[in-house]
Amino acid sequence: MLRSAANAGTIERLRMNADDLLTRAHAIELDTETIRRHGIETRARTHILLMRMLTLAAVHDPRSVTQAGPDGQIGRIIDACDRTGEDGDAERLLRRHGPARGAAGKGEEHAWPSA
Repeated sequence: MLRSAANAGTIERLRMNADDLLTRAHAIELDTETIRRHGIETRARTHILLMRMLTLAAVHDPRSVTQAGPDGQIGRIIDACDRTGEDGDAERLLRRHGPARGAAGKGEEHAWPSA
């Protein structure tokens, strides 16, 4: 009799521990999902910011973009754009907003750095 009462107490403690662990696991799962979503949103915002920086450089100082080296500031921005978005995003943006757009029909060609 005493033994079965002790077993019942042990079983109840184990059940309480299991419930506590399940609650903690669920909270960790929710936190993980929140962090994952936050990471995706942060990456998207970073990509937009980098693309805006590149657009400003292309519009206000086209030479800085056409003469960009891979280790320079513009080259690093181009690489970061492609890492945070899709490959070729920076190149497509530069084609759309770069000096080549204004030089159409004038015989000028600009070699954009490849990302």
